[in-house]
Amino acid sequence: MSSFGRRAAKEHGKSMGVSGVWEELEFQTCLLKVGVRYLIGGSDTGYVLSAGWADVRRLPELKLSSHNGCAGTSTRRDNAVSLCSRR
Repeated sequence: MSSFGRRAAKEHGKSMGVSGVWEELEFQTCLLKVGVRYLIGGSDTGYVLSAGWADVRRLPELKLSSHNGCAGTSTRRDNAVSLCSRR
């Protein structure tokens, strides 16, 4: 890691950061030792996708009943719409 990145960040009041370095503990340690202060092991896309898949995996747990539908949902939605339309 060049000292140019550290120097440039410091001169502009910023912290040097790196992302996308996962499963490489030795390299992550090296980056932290040379001054990286913002380190993300994965990528933002990977984090968003993993959260989405977690939601999908929970869908089978939903307890559906044909007799009550979404009780109260339309009332809350209507109240929110009416509050927003007054502005």
